[in-house]
Formats: sequence, structure tokens, C-alpha cells
Amino acid sequence: MRWCVCLIEVAIISWYSVVRAESSDTLYIKHSYHSGNVTTSPDWTMSYDELAVKFTPLGMGGILGFWVYIVDDPTFKYQLYGSTDLSGHPSSPVFDTPPTYYGYGSGWKFVDLTAYEFITFGGDFWFSVIKGFNNAQIGANSNYDGGRSHKYRYSYWQQDFALSYFMECEMMYITSTGILNEEASTPHEYDLKQNYPNPFNSSTVIEYETQSPGPVALEIYNILGQRIYDQEIEIQTPGSHSFRWNGHDHAGGEVPNGIYFYRVTAEGRSESHKMVLLK
Repeated sequence: MRWCVCLIEVAIISWYSVVRAESSDTLYIKHSYHSGNVTTSPDWTMSYDELAVKFTPLGMGGILGFWVYIVDDPTFKYQLYGSTDLSGHPSSPVFDTPPTYYGYGSGWKFVDLTAYEFITFGGDFWFSVIKGFNNAQIGANSNYDGGRSHKYRYSYWQQDFALSYFMECEMMYITSTGILNEEASTPHEYDLKQNYPNPFNSSTVIEYETQSPGPVALEIYNILGQRIYDQEIEIQTPGSHSFRWNGHDHAGGEVPNGIYFYRVTAEGRSESHKMVLLK
């Protein structure tokens, strides 16, 4: 997978940087859209209530946390938005009550989200800093960031045409050829269908079709690449078959919301697809 890391760095190094690749299965990417140095800070006295930056992942990935450049007063509340509305602004807040980050000193501060259930996105999402009792001063400059910095002012969102906010997101992607890339393997004789419903909130059906009798193995992995469930059938007759997964692991415990991958191995070949659990 070394070629994959190099491709990402060369093609889009201005907006993404490879933080580390601990194994061939996992790639850590830091997403950032600002450029240059911090030269100013948005003025909260201008009726701003919230400052947000839009992030675009490389694909389905998990959020580890966010980096925010603080000029002064590093205690603030924050919010995460899971979608963009028709006007191009943040929508669908993730947290019912915005959490608080407590820190000290100026410079880059890391907002760690790993304590929450693993948060995953496959499309654009937003991170925001909310006006608080001490009005944390966020680093910014006037270099254009592609229209990704937005401000909530006078009870509605609007793009900040003057400033780019210094916020970054660190994400983890599963790149394992053992799980994700088998869909691009050589042609095979059996067919694995996309699960339905997808997303699902209690159970989902996985369908597949075999052409010859033989053993079949079903495996389910979480976003970290850990196998959480598996089932083997010694001999299965040719034809269409289905399996219903109820969102439980090996021990019978409920698994959290997030992205999962199911893999079916039959007739000497494997195929996998993604599915989303949303309770």
C-alpha cells in the first residue's frame, strides 16, 4: 500500500497530509484548507455566534479529532455537523449539547473525539467553535480556502469571504486489501448483493448467490478492521441465500453506530461491501 500513500501526498498535498501509516491496513490523514500563517482572528464582537469549517473526506473514514489554532482563551464549546443544507451551510448537528474543550496557552489545540462512539463520515461535514463566556480567539488569515470557512451571524449562516479559519481534522481510513479492496479482485462465480436496508437501525439482510455447492463464510468488521462477527456454513447448495444480521457481536452485545464491512467467502473467492448502522 505504499504507492497509495505517495499518490495521496502528490495529488492533493495542498489540502491533505499523511500523518502516519502504521500498517498496510490503516492510513491517518490530516485535512486542512488554510495556507500561510496566522495573521488575525475573527472578532466576536461583530455578532458572530459560531465559526465553522467544511471538511471533505477521501472516502468513508473515522474522525479522531480536530486541531484548532487558538490565539487567546483556549476554552470553548464546539459542534460537529453531519451534512450541508441546500444553501451550502452546516446542517444536522451531531451533539445534542455542544461539548466543551478546556485548555491553556496559545497555538494548536487538539479536540480529541475518540472518547465518543466512533464517528464516521463519507461525505462533507463541518466542525465549529461556538462563542462562549471567554470568546476563544481563533487563528485566521485572508488567504482563500475554497469557501470553506462559514460564520453564524444574525441568526443565519453565511460564508466568510474575508477570512480562512485555522481548523484541521485528523481522520483514519481503512485501506486493507483484505477488506476494502477485494471488490476490485478478478471476476468470480458468485454474487454478493448490497445489504438492505442500508443504513439500518436494528437488523439488515445480506444476500448472495452461489453457483456450486460448498462452504460459505460470513465475516463482519468494524471501521478499525477488527472482526466482530463471523459465521461459517460447511456446505451450502447452489442458488440464492440470505443472512440477517441484528447488529450484535460475537458475544451477543450490541455494536455502536458506525460503518461496518461484511465479507462473504465462497467458491474460493471473497467479496465485501460497506453498511451503515444508525440507531
